[in-house]
Amino acid sequence: MDNLVPILYFVAPMLLFAAIIWAWARNRNSSAATDRKAEEGARNLREDIEQDRHGNMDL
Repeated sequence: MDNLVPILYFVAPMLLFAAIIWAWARNRNSSAATDRKAEEGARNLREDIEQDRHGNMDL
């Protein structure tokens, strides 16, 4: 068990780093349709917040 700990100290950060790089690369090249949908959702949320300034909004 004592020999496993130093290996995990090296492997775990490498796996985390690889997962972060993979997610970044996958999300970097989003399609135009996805971008439009995200922008529309953000716009709708801002409009809902403007309509209900008292914090009673149902998200």
